[in-house]
Amino acid sequence: MISSNESDDSAEGLHGSRKRKRNLKVWKDNKRKTAALKGEAYVSTSGKRVAPKSSGSPCGCKEKCTEKFPDEEKTILISKLYDGRPKNERDTFLQGLIEVTTISRRRGRVQANAKPKSASFKYSILESSGNRVAVCKRAFMSIYGVSHMQIQRLTTLLVTGASPRDLRGLHNNRPRSKSDEVLIRIREHIERFPRKSTHYSSRVHQYLDARLNVKTMHSLFIKENPDLQHDVKYEFYLKYFKENYALKFGRPQVDVCSECERLGAKIKSKDLNDNAKRVATSELIVHKRRAKKFYNRLQDIQKLCQNRPEVAGITLDYIQNLPLPNIPVQEIFYFRQLWVYALEIHNLSDNSGHFYTYHEGHACKGPNEVCTFIKNYIETHIPGNVTELHIFSDGCPGQNRNNTIVRFFLALQATKRFKKCIIIFLYEGTRSCPAIETLEL
Repeated sequence: MISSNESDDSAEGLHGSRKRKRNLKVWKDNKRKTAALKGEAYVSTSGKRVAPKSSGSPCGCKEKCTEKFPDEEKTILISKLYDGRPKNERDTFLQGLIEVTTISRRRGRVQANAKPKSASFKYSILESSGNRVAVCKRAFMSIYGVSHMQIQRLTTLLVTGASPRDLRGLHNNRPRSKSDEVLIRIREHIERFPRKSTHYSSRVHQYLDARLNVKTMHSLFIKENPDLQHDVKYEFYLKYFKENYALKFGRPQVDVCSECERLGAKIKSKDLNDNAKRVATSELIVHKRRAKKFYNRLQDIQKLCQNRPEVAGITLDYIQNLPLPNIPVQEIFYFRQLWVYALEIHNLSDNSGHFYTYHEGHACKGPNEVCTFIKNYIETHIPGNVTELHIFSDGCPGQNRNNTIVRFFLALQATKRFKKCIIIFLYEGTRSCPAIETLEL
């Protein structure tokens, strides 16, 4: 039986993926970048080992600036600067410790064409206590572990009034990369297709129309966006679909028992030892025996109905929802179609079936509809001399296994229509491997 939420346009499946998810943290390049941001040791792309960040040698000035800070304080200053923050934040922090001042005295240049300095700079160290201590340039470079080129870049930006900005990776020499606008148009196109959800499964899977495939979806996308015909090829559309969606096409022809799938996966697993596999094999044998018990019960009731006219048995189930209209027109894929419901009641006595069909505009798939159809079937197809009725159905709580159904059969007994009603519910599985729970009224 198909669940009533089959046609719901839920958002599940949008952020999943059918491909193995990438763990970016374990990539070598990302590990290298993270180590560089934290000031830790790492191996460069050329194979050179880069030492961890630490304070350098003494400055050698007459003020002995580096000696003003003990080794423990230098370690704290380095760890605060290289705490994993982005390069822009680190450069902004260092630039804030540099102050531009006017040149107090100019000396004559030995070279006539030498370019005179435009400004002078004062450097400070921010202690862990929050106090600023003026130091020389060499001490500033030594304590914070920065190079002369880095200081020159920061001072040049400071004179012009510009903030430091990391321009690495911002070049435009990747012609094959797609813009955000193109990706948004692809995502919006895929999300326009209605999805259906599984009913008998331990995990919820989303399905697109069985007549669709990625090739057809790409053709429809190009038809709507002719300007992207040369930019979005089928290969890129397929890659985007696989990496960002966990959608499938069609739906399973048979419902799969979750218990059989779970135990079968344990038996085939390479990570489990032999004892665990033997336990899973035993559980699977017991599970299948319980399923066989149900089918034996069904066969016994069927023989009983054929031999005793006062006993009747029926099975009831909703078949798969049918879309209306069912026409091979591409534009129909974008619209939510009208669903046609069909409840089949099967008579075990003469092996005949009767269908009650209606669309979602008339009624839902709830217990009230099920009771109405059962009542009509009993009045029109069950003889009046029948005193014992057996009912087989699945354990869907929204349709069959609920208080409304139980009270309905209690009412049939209270009105003396039947002396005995036995309802057999299926649970923990599907049609292929059901278990049973019998409720006698």
